[in-house]
Amino acid sequence: MERETLKQTFWDRLFFYPTDAHYIQALALNLGLKNGEEYRLFSVMGAQELSNTLPLAVYRNFQAIGPNDPMFRFNLHLHTQASDGAFDVKELLEQAATYADAIASLVPNDGMPALTIAVTDHDCMDNLLPVLKELTQHYEKYQNLRVVLGIEMGAVWKDQSMQRVPMEYELMFYGVNPFDENIKLFLQLHQETRNKARDEIIRRLVERYPWADISKEDALAQDPLLAKNQGLGYAERLTRYAVSKVNDASRNEEIKHLCHTINHDFNPPAELDPYQNTDDIFDLWIQSGFGFLGVAHPAKINAGKFLSQSFIDTCNNRCLDAGQEILWQFMLMLKNKGIRALETNYQFDNAALQDAQKMITGELAVNPNYGAYLWVKLFNDFKNLYGLLGTGGYDSHNKLITTR
Repeated sequence: MERETLKQTFWDRLFFYPTDAHYIQALALNLGLKNGEEYRLFSVMGAQELSNTLPLAVYRNFQAIGPNDPMFRFNLHLHTQASDGAFDVKELLEQAATYADAIASLVPNDGMPALTIAVTDHDCMDNLLPVLKELTQHYEKYQNLRVVLGIEMGAVWKDQSMQRVPMEYELMFYGVNPFDENIKLFLQLHQETRNKARDEIIRRLVERYPWADISKEDALAQDPLLAKNQGLGYAERLTRYAVSKVNDASRNEEIKHLCHTINHDFNPPAELDPYQNTDDIFDLWIQSGFGFLGVAHPAKINAGKFLSQSFIDTCNNRCLDAGQEILWQFMLMLKNKGIRALETNYQFDNAALQDAQKMITGELAVNPNYGAYLWVKLFNDFKNLYGLLGTGGYDSHNKLITTR
């Protein structure tokens, strides 16, 4: 596309997506672009355009079969080295642009960009500014690519009428403004309390097992993700580390219980609270004025470990599946707060869930007795019933945008 045509296309997009125009202007102002240079953000896709594009997509558009698959058009779940991914910014964008250029020559004008990706690191925005700088400096190079700025936020929902322990899950924040000081402070404070919780658990492990040569320095060296301490699973990582050091299978359950004492507490000390509260995240999103929230891979939520026995008994008396019921109530709670999307186009690495997804899309014959099918169908039914958007992707952690 010639430069002047590219510029006109950009301004036309902003005319059709006025909410995104405000978003782009906010990004341009913070980047120091001159008035009229907003077109350098050509490849950035705002939440309004994303919301209007997703209804055109089908499940197959989130799935890559072979190189340069013309049906693969979205990966809205990508990680970089800022959290637990392998990509640096430049290699991610260059790989995505190469793919987008190849697809652009193969597909008709169907209303969807050649390729749309989202950078969604765990609980941080550290690589979003480098993404913006690369896109603005080489905007013509990335003209066939659309990039959504996002965060995958570790969250917790607490309802003791249903839960034995708080429910941990993740929210996708699409169309985030990485210059928003409230979001920066929120993520910073969360990281500080998460680190304090991690360090307190390590202190308790050292106190309980003084012979096991457990230390913070060793734990972080053994598991680098503990050093970043982002996303869900810090307690499980500590459990694995401590189990390997204590090396006594009879103590494994005791170790697991100790490592989970803080994140399983409904009212942990504020300075040790390891997860971002659902209400706080929604308040943050509303205050930001941009983007929308969706649930990350809802079918991967292990509802069973959060269920209270009283809730299970109540469901049994009403002939309800307790796991499905708590997830339905969970999604209703989020819908009432303003959730816009479910990640129903997620590419599972679990074979049963992947087969269930194929039953949903008609690639396999439906087996109504297949438990995973009923589980995946639950979220698709909820999405369709309430008109939510279906997002998804590979949850890519390696150096390929077409795999996990």
